[in-house]
Amino acid sequence: PGVIPYPDYVMARRRRAAHLVVLALFGSALGAFAPAPAGAVDPPEGIEEPKAWIVVDAGTGRVLAGSNEHESLPPASLAKVMTALVAVERLPDDALIEVSELAASQPAAKLGILPGERYRLDDALAAMMLDSSNDVSYAVAETVGGDLEHFAELLDATAQRYGMNESDFDDPAG
Repeated sequence: PGVIPYPDYVMARRRRAAHLVVLALFGSALGAFAPAPAGAVDPPEGIEEPKAWIVVDAGTGRVLAGSNEHESLPPASLAKVMTALVAVERLPDDALIEVSELAASQPAAKLGILPGERYRLDDALAAMMLDSSNDVSYAVAETVGGDLEHFAELLDATAQRYGMNESDFDDPAG
């Protein structure tokens, strides 16, 4: 609804850029959970072992290591990455994100946006990815999908396209 269709060559360029962003984010995140090398010190006190993790060879797709990698867990940061990816693939660069009552009312990490405000797409993405803003994630989702139910379908379809076969996204903020 209200999304301007782009020619295939523009969408292909945007998809390639989105792939690079996703790979960079996953690569840096996975590096943080890789098994410690021999002789490494124990983590600082108070730092918990992740509930699940996986390290995959990007060239071959071979799983190098993992723990509970098939356990279903709420993917807060991954949901925001996927929300940003769907937005970048489907909205024009000059899109404006309008804030609804629902988006403005989201709890926890939030930018403090107000209903009726409008933000440029790149500013909204920066708030989502750098500040982990739940309210902005909802505003982006509603702009892309028209409503949260349709956006959840877009998230799941995008996840399937990227081979995330065990994922079920129903919340743009995780």
